[in-house]
Amino acid sequence: IPKPLTDSVRKCLNGAKYFTTICSAKHQYRATGSFELGKGRYPSATKFQRIAADRCPRLVTTRDYLYQYPSKTQWKSGYRVMVCYSKTNR
Repeated sequence: IPKPLTDSVRKCLNGAKYFTTICSAKHQYRATGSFELGKGRYPSATKFQRIAADRCPRLVTTRDYLYQYPSKTQWKSGYRVMVCYSKTNR
């Protein structure tokens, strides 16, 4: 049985521009879920927003949440994961 990730390796977001940081550092959002996106052409920002609105609410613990989607370069290399972040008080 895999053990949960520690805060020293979990992905969180910090600062006005929401830079990625470890969760043991100060942060405003914590990754609480992710999912793979389909194949095909790179979606528009509007399409990513619709996907997040549909899927992220089931993966976050707060009404206020953020999401990240892959860049075009990541998409072309095969990385097609959307990460959903819950607001934290840390």
